[in-house]
Amino acid sequence: MRHYKKYSKRLTKREKQKRFQIALLIALMVCSAVIGFTSQLQAYEEQEYKAIGRLEIWPEQTPIKDYVLKEVYKAGINPDEADKIIQCESQWKPDAHMVNWNNKLGVDRGLFQINSLFHKEVSNACAYDYKCAVKEAIRIYKERGNWSAWSCNKIVLASN
Repeated sequence: MRHYKKYSKRLTKREKQKRFQIALLIALMVCSAVIGFTSQLQAYEEQEYKAIGRLEIWPEQTPIKDYVLKEVYKAGINPDEADKIIQCESQWKPDAHMVNWNNKLGVDRGLFQINSLFHKEVSNACAYDYKCAVKEAIRIYKERGNWSAWSCNKIVLASN
């Protein structure tokens, strides 16, 4: 029976450097391919986003937010202002409500916090339904020409 010696070649410093350079080159190629792919994907998504007519201003879209801001935009109202009003009034919660002064000043209801005393024409069902509430909020805005019906209007005016 023959015994073979294990042969292990030690790498020279130059060979180690060459292997490191090759590994580094492969890593860079993989990274650039991934970056290239993601930038192409991002460009495609942006193109697709524009193609379906979505507004690009709001990165965190929810179906409610998407609908409301599109409707506001269609009505010729600045969607950024509407976003700030809703964020301040209800934090985008369609079921939000607040009782004012022991109900003497009514109840603020829904996304836009439409007041029950000052806007008796808006039913509870409508105020808590975001689709109906946005129509009423647009109507109220158009009647006044600004956001003065909302207590958070100072925030909108201050940020402009």
